Amino acid sequence: MYETTSMVEQADAIGRGELSSRELTAAYLERIVPDRDATAVRLLKEAGALVLGKTNMHEYSFGITSDNPRFGPVRNPYDPSRIPGGSSGGSGAATAAGLCSAAIGTDTGGSVRIPAALCGVVGLKPTLGRVSTDGVLGLSWTCDVVGPIARTVEDAAALLRVIGGGPAETLQASPLKGVRVGVPGGFYATDNSPDVDSVLARTYKTLESEGAVLVPVTVDGADRAGELGSLSVLPEGAVCLEEALRTAGVPGGLAGNLGRFGADIRSGLTRPIAAAAYAEAVARSIPALRRGFAAALSGVDVLLTATTPTTAIPIAESRSMTHNGRTVDPFATFTRYTAGLSVTGLPALSIPAGFDRAGLPVGVQLIGPRWSEGRLVEIALAMEQVMVRRP
Repeated sequence: MYETTSMVEQADAIGRGELSSRELTAAYLERIVPDRDATAVRLLKEAGALVLGKTNMHEYSFGITSDNPRFGPVRNPYDPSRIPGGSSGGSGAATAAGLCSAAIGTDTGGSVRIPAALCGVVGLKPTLGRVSTDGVLGLSWTCDVVGPIARTVEDAAALLRVIGGGPAETLQASPLKGVRVGVPGGFYATDNSPDVDSVLARTYKTLESEGAVLVPVTVDGADRAGELGSLSVLPEGAVCLEEALRTAGVPGGLAGNLGRFGADIRSGLTRPIAAAAYAEAVARSIPALRRGFAAALSGVDVLLTATTPTTAIPIAESRSMTHNGRTVDPFATFTRYTAGLSVTGLPALSIPAGFDRAGLPVGVQLIGPRWSEGRLVEIALAMEQVMVRRP
């Protein structure tokens, strides 16, 4: 059927419910079998890692629920009725469930850190350019990174060392006494769930009890991070997918195959972005946001925020969720604190910090200047020793 019907007919049939996503057997991604490993995978194998296999994820790595219309939803090990986060949801869930020692994922707007936070594990987004993306199906050349997900900070650091020249073998936990921790206000403190705010407050109190110095800071432009991410990633994603289709020899290009994707992917790939808006974002607005983070980081060792404003939502709320009494978009909500780091290229690390009243994990995010992964890991190692690890 999909070889003869038009894109519009396909999309209309999906919208009417006449075709289920599981019937879209002609999808080009299902036909691609890579003839070589991605560079990150090759480096892990050369270092002695045992690669167990691939995990499920959000379609085209373009979302945060990992409710995949073709292969089914990834389920959170803490509550199988809830999402694990995404896009690298399978990596987060498999690591949290003990199916593997660690995993790798990709992070374009939070896709390593969000599943790490929602599944109660560690997720490390390296500085843009530290880890090769060779062999990775691209989404955005201005934001894509490959990063590790692991059960401990030490394991995440070990993976980063292999795939991207990360922290040294002799890395030790840094004493928290005297560490200056930036506490962003405003945008980062106005729309968390009560449980996330409670865990975050307890984290700050723990840091102070260990001798850290909390410093209030402001990140100018942080409230535009989600918008800037869309302005850059959406057009780049369309270009990357067009190139992937051409390379794979799939006829029709993006326009001729759009109906084969899930509804959320189609919506993103067809959202019109003016060339002037893209150019303005990349040339002016994103550099301004980088300056905002640089100013906030200038007098501290690290910034500390919640990784996500709330904990894992039910899979049934993948399209629309309730947050603080409002109906909101899950993508915008869960990328609220992660997208800014992606568009600026800064490194960030999510570690488990506690649990909500339902026993679901809450993560906090450490943010540092470019190429500061070693320092982030040192501080995270020390925090890991004093944080709540189980409900």
